[in-house]
Amino acid sequence: MRLGHSILCAYLLCASPVRADSSAALPARVTWSEFVQILRSRSSRLRAATAQAHVANAEVEVALRIPNPIVSYLGYARLSGTNQAINGSQHQIQVEQEIPLWGQRRARKVAADASVTLAEQNAGKLRNDVLAEARVTFVAVLVEQARHARLIEAHEHMTRLRTLIEGRVQTGLLGSFELQRSVLEEKRMRAAADRARVRVERLTGELAAFVDAPAWQPEAVGELVVPAAAAPATDTEHAPPELAAARAQEHAAQLNVALIDRERLPPLTVAAGGYFTTDGGSSSLLGGLSMPIPSFDTGRATQEKARRESYAASAARASVEAATAAQVRIADRERASLQTVYEALAQNTPEQLEALRTTAEQSYRVGTLGLDALLETLRAELEVKLETLDTLLELMVADVRLRALLGRVGEP
Repeated sequence: MRLGHSILCAYLLCASPVRADSSAALPARVTWSEFVQILRSRSSRLRAATAQAHVANAEVEVALRIPNPIVSYLGYARLSGTNQAINGSQHQIQVEQEIPLWGQRRARKVAADASVTLAEQNAGKLRNDVLAEARVTFVAVLVEQARHARLIEAHEHMTRLRTLIEGRVQTGLLGSFELQRSVLEEKRMRAAADRARVRVERLTGELAAFVDAPAWQPEAVGELVVPAAAAPATDTEHAPPELAAARAQEHAAQLNVALIDRERLPPLTVAAGGYFTTDGGSSSLLGGLSMPIPSFDTGRATQEKARRESYAASAARASVEAATAAQVRIADRERASLQTVYEALAQNTPEQLEALRTTAEQSYRVGTLGLDALLETLRAELEVKLETLDTLLELMVADVRLRALLGRVGEP
């Protein structure tokens, strides 16, 4: 019993579509383009979106179905009275088939095709949202890695300064007060670098969660440069995902109105069969037509509901269209403004900081600059570097926001 249970568990684990974490098969370093490919192949959220679109595809086959024929039998047996009244026993067998004469079948297929398009657009919107979230996390990893590197550099500078001060203390040129100050500053720099490392680990963990590999700790690879602006879609290109989904919803609602109009027409049913009697041994053919009379349920309520849903979908599409246009303008303006701020801050800043630090250290070595001024200079250098990274992160996030609105977030 235990052996069979173990075999069954092992089979289920191997056959399950949700596999155990396979981080070992993933690269240690990954670019954004490579991460997009991994995301599309491994993300359970994207698989769920695709599965929903496949469900909608099945509706097309359902819409094309023809009702099954109905076979019925009706028999009569005499209980009392004369043979002439019941003619012995009588048997009636017939087949009924509903015939879609008024274009309902074609209207159902058109409406189902529109539902497929809507499901695909909704899946595309979800994919775009997931890619946008992942790209924000990816650029955050890039910037946090750079922040960690800057803090490590600052710590190394403080270590060299502390070594210099130790030498001067040993020769009697300085007291232990300045040495203790440098030790504490070095410790503070080390703690800041360690905290940045922890943030990198957290962000890479969030990045790995997008591909269902929580044990994966990848290094994000990419240049920290101003991203090229994403060009807006032209009339011949696809619409932004949010707007495309709203338009698909409006189109599906309009076609549903046309379908309801068709469905209001009564279906025609054709019947054919035979009629048999035992007293006298006679047989006859029978045939007929039947059609429901739309007297009590005329279909007007269903038709009115469909029309109101279509109107609501059109209003929602117009709202999304206006909101998307406004959001694109806002995001584009924000991105351009942040790019201006970043370029003004980053222009010649690395060279200026290097010259400032070198001059301060040389001045301290020759005794024309005190420790307080030197420490303040090193802190200012670090703050400018970190401020530059913060501004770049805001710019890159604004760029992702604009790309998400335009449906171009997956591009390099």
